[in-house]
Amino acid sequence: LIKKGKVMDKQIDNSEFNDSSEIQESLNLPVENETGPIPDPEDLTLSNGINDPEELTEEEPKPPLKEIVKDLLIKRGYEGSIVRLLIAWLSIAFYEIVTVKESFTTFEFFTAIRFPVYILYIIGIFIILSIINKPKLDKCLLILVTLAYGCYAIAQDDSFYFTIGGCVIIGIVCTYCVGTWIKVRLKKAPTIIIIAVLGLLFTLFTGILTSLNHLRHWSACYDFGIFSQMYEYMKETGLPLTTCERDELLSHFSVHFSPIYYILLPIYMIFPTPVTLLMCQAAVIASGLIPLYLLCRKYKLSNPAIILFSLCYVLLPSMSNGCFFFFHENKFLAPLVLWLAYALEKNKWIPVIVCALLVMSVKEDAPVYVAVLGLYFLLSKRSPKKGIVIMILAIIYFFTATYCINKFGSGTLNDRFNNFFYDGSDSFLTIIKAVIMNPMYTLYECFNEDRIKFFLQMLVPLGFIPFMIKKPSKLVLLIPFIMFNLMGDYSYLHDIGYQYTYGSAAFLIYLMVLNYAELKPGFRNKVLAIAAASSIFMFMGNTYHRTEDFKRYKDDKQTTEKIDNALELIPKDSSIAASTFLVPALYDCREVYELDTTKHRDSVEYIVIDLRYSSDSYSADNYINDPNYEIVANEPGCVVIFKNLTINS
Repeated sequence: LIKKGKVMDKQIDNSEFNDSSEIQESLNLPVENETGPIPDPEDLTLSNGINDPEELTEEEPKPPLKEIVKDLLIKRGYEGSIVRLLIAWLSIAFYEIVTVKESFTTFEFFTAIRFPVYILYIIGIFIILSIINKPKLDKCLLILVTLAYGCYAIAQDDSFYFTIGGCVIIGIVCTYCVGTWIKVRLKKAPTIIIIAVLGLLFTLFTGILTSLNHLRHWSACYDFGIFSQMYEYMKETGLPLTTCERDELLSHFSVHFSPIYYILLPIYMIFPTPVTLLMCQAAVIASGLIPLYLLCRKYKLSNPAIILFSLCYVLLPSMSNGCFFFFHENKFLAPLVLWLAYALEKNKWIPVIVCALLVMSVKEDAPVYVAVLGLYFLLSKRSPKKGIVIMILAIIYFFTATYCINKFGSGTLNDRFNNFFYDGSDSFLTIIKAVIMNPMYTLYECFNEDRIKFFLQMLVPLGFIPFMIKKPSKLVLLIPFIMFNLMGDYSYLHDIGYQYTYGSAAFLIYLMVLNYAELKPGFRNKVLAIAAASSIFMFMGNTYHRTEDFKRYKDDKQTTEKIDNALELIPKDSSIAASTFLVPALYDCREVYELDTTKHRDSVEYIVIDLRYSSDSYSADNYINDPNYEIVANEPGCVVIFKNLTINS
């Protein structure tokens, strides 16, 4: 054999051959001819077609299983092997939880799994991933399979502490997997499209589900019957009048001063139905994505980061869940507070004043949000003049609005802070004095089991980024969250299912943007990924179960039709006392009262009783045997309507 011009294994004596051609013939090599010189031995191919002489040796035996395992585990790294093993394990566990009919929380689930096959599948996936051997792909797969497995499990059992446990696990996975190696580049146009899709999905999800609840007559007088009737009066008279809010005809502004309602009136006049209000409400909340996008751009965040911020916004449990207590003015706070923050960031006088007035028009206590933002921009010295101006404007507006309600209306609802009125007064100044004199008492009132649960529901989906504060002036921005949600003894203040979270949620989102912009790149990538992943789990644990309303609407279709047909028999200009869940359906009747609480039960023309549930305050039996009442409609198990024969129309 010849390699690199040297004789190997067999010594060849050139003297045995007459010339060089004989040597070439003996080795079966091409002889120089007219077409060109003899090729270089480096490029020669032996007669049997093998380039490497080593291939002529006997075929090496296959490595034993021990060597294969050693190559997969040791030579390719223990760390990578553990990651691939986790992916394989979680993938098969996910497959089993999807395919097995029994719940994963029962013993029957374990007996339905064939354990040897289960292990073989894990080994098979592990081997495939080890052959591919792509560490970056492995990290991405680990995040995705953990998210998928966790979401499906939480959808089956959405208990709060189980959901928190899932957030802890996905947080650990994101901490390990996410780093500066992830580089996703998106241009402006695709980013805007993705954010718009998120906003549209939020609007459809929240708007449609709340509308279905209303259409199947499970929206109550408090607080949807009030606003349904109020908008009908606004359409007809221009005034926000109701009869069912305080059991008499009066302006809603005597209870809460909320001129912001007129913004939706033009849309309602085109589509005069309560469903319009619910869809518009969801769209108003989703519109907060616009100022959030502008704030993120102001702080030069990357487009992928902006998308994750938007995801955290729409999946924050309080954003959607609060709508299922139906319609309230507080929902306007989420976008308007962010718009005011952006206007202050841009340092333009006209937008600042306009946005401040819009925020204050939401409710008589909304000036507090304006004052807090003004105080922040004053203390941070970023825009002290504008901060002072809107603070003064907020103080004047607050005391004027509360004075008018106390003087001409039904008075402000200060009983929500009874735990701070140590001197028996109901003054806002008393609360401030109590906090200053006894801060430890404030801490005591802010944290108990219910409030800690609420605290986690609000902060876990944001990755606790709002609390990663480096500058003391930002602590001011936590005032709305502490004051409006943690301090008061009114249980609904710290419940994501009600309307009292939208202003403070906007402040937490704004703080999240400010703090994120100051974090180191590698660390902030991790915490934002943790926030986005946790928001998905928290959505599944706190909001996803609302999708069952699709099935409920379908199941209740016949009952709903019977109730609708019965209610159509009532004249629109008559006086009515109806069960609480039927009041919103009578929104276009001029005089409607809630049957449970009204004093007009004996003086109205029609009594409408919901037979789907019983009440301690009234019963259909009281009217069936009364000769002064006749039955107008009677659908057993659904609704019964009585007419008072002693009253002339």
